[in-house]
Amino acid sequence: MWGANMAEELTPDICVIGGGPGGIAVAVNAANSGVPVVLVEKGRMGGTNLASGAVPSKAFIAAANYYETLRRGPAIGVTGAPLQVNFGKVNEHIRSVVEAVAPNVSAERLTGLGVRVIAAVARFADRNTVIAGDMTIRARRFVVATGSVPAVPDLPGLDGVDVMTVDAAFDVTRKPSHLLVLGADSRGLELAQAYNRLGVDATVIDEDEVLAGEDPELVAPIVERLSLEGVRFRVGSKITGFLRRRGGIRVTLLGAEGDADGGITVDGSHLLVVKGRTPDFADLGLETAGISCGPAGIVVDRQLRTTNRRVYA
Repeated sequence: MWGANMAEELTPDICVIGGGPGGIAVAVNAANSGVPVVLVEKGRMGGTNLASGAVPSKAFIAAANYYETLRRGPAIGVTGAPLQVNFGKVNEHIRSVVEAVAPNVSAERLTGLGVRVIAAVARFADRNTVIAGDMTIRARRFVVATGSVPAVPDLPGLDGVDVMTVDAAFDVTRKPSHLLVLGADSRGLELAQAYNRLGVDATVIDEDEVLAGEDPELVAPIVERLSLEGVRFRVGSKITGFLRRRGGIRVTLLGAEGDADGGITVDGSHLLVVKGRTPDFADLGLETAGISCGPAGIVVDRQLRTTNRRVYA
């Protein structure tokens, strides 16, 4: 692996910015084809997928599924000692899975495959040049694969309470008494179900309906199944406020028209914010490179080419 302390100018055919699954796939395929390629990553190789994405989430869900299977044992005549969940041990399990996968996407492995890896923050100096630490990279083509980062939504009072983002969802070492999950998308549902299966009361909250935009006939059996398992839903109502309270957080939602109480309150010990992500390109200097972008991401055509014809995203 080449460190950022070696001043050098590189002229590869392809420079990939971002060491997540997408960036690694591009870099490895290029190297396998004999194309000189450089990959720049500012953090840990593997990106969100390894840190807080599919790898830790599937390890967490596996623990939840084991517990759920054992819990159902008495229904078929299988019983044992009283079931308990040790969240510290669950956390150790998740970390061990992450560490087992990490070598597959390490800088050392990619270097062995012919990818030159640079550990540094990348930014465009002009339309044709990227600066990464002390390195200057002038490539024929650039690929931006920096992914996204959590973005806490702009809701009344949310900035005044303690929240967990998805990045911290798998670092819990003590059992929450009641987890509020803000976000009724697929990620929010799978985390609510997993926590619920590990014995944690879980309530999904969202101003939108569950899996908004999907076919309601397909969504209905999912909601029914999760409800039977114990997951509660407060969706489709405007959220009017978040408040810090002793022992946790209180969420207020707008009640039905004419509701004498003026709203619905839901109390929880922890708040997990799943809803909201933003593209991770704030420090790339895209304007300097003539690359158009907006809140939804980088503007590309059907060939994934940006407004700078040398850059893809």
